[in-house]
Formats: sequence, structure tokens, C-alpha cells
Amino acid sequence: MTWSVFHANLYQSHLVKTIPLDISSVLPLFQEEAKSAAMIRQSMAIIKECVNFLNPGQIPIMECVQPLNALAKNIRCIWPERYGENLIVVMFGGLHIEIAALRTIGGLATG
Repeated sequence: MTWSVFHANLYQSHLVKTIPLDISSVLPLFQEEAKSAAMIRQSMAIIKECVNFLNPGQIPIMECVQPLNALAKNIRCIWPERYGENLIVVMFGGLHIEIAALRTIGGLATG
């Protein structure tokens, strides 16, 4: 049970008759470690499939942490016909973008 569901359940129990809430969890996408080229290729293929099903013709975007991003970019260079720049975009995840933005703000503040 997530933190928000737990506290929402506590909050509801004081005001109204309790209604059973859904129990949810976040599970890993794969059982194997993600640091192998095979797993990155598989995840790229799944992402392409899902995006093509939901929005045909849209280029999918895959976010990765730095080591996986480097591996994904190598895969794009090795198999350009399947994972080229015009077929899937690979970029840093949110944490790396946030760190870069904070460093820029810090640089502007110090002069």
C-alpha cells in the first residue's frame, strides 16, 4: 500500500464509513538487471511497440540514468536501422536534468 493510500484511508475513516481502497505497488519492469545490452534492446523494443500502438507515427522517447544512457546510445550506433536517431530518442532521466538546471542557476547566482 502506498503512503498516499494509507493516509487517505486514515482520513476517510474519521469522516465517513470506510470504503476499501485499492492496494497498489510498483514492480520492476524486468526480473533481470537492466545493465545488459540485451535488456536495454528489449526495453527499447517494448517502448517502441507501446508508443506505436498508442500513437502511430510518433517517435518514442526513452529516459535513462547515465550508465544506461551510454549503453542505449551505443545500441543506437550498432543497430541504426532498428534504433536509429530517427526511430527512438534516448535522453537523460529527470534527476540528471534537474541537477544540470540547479548547477546553471548556481552559476548564474555566483556570477
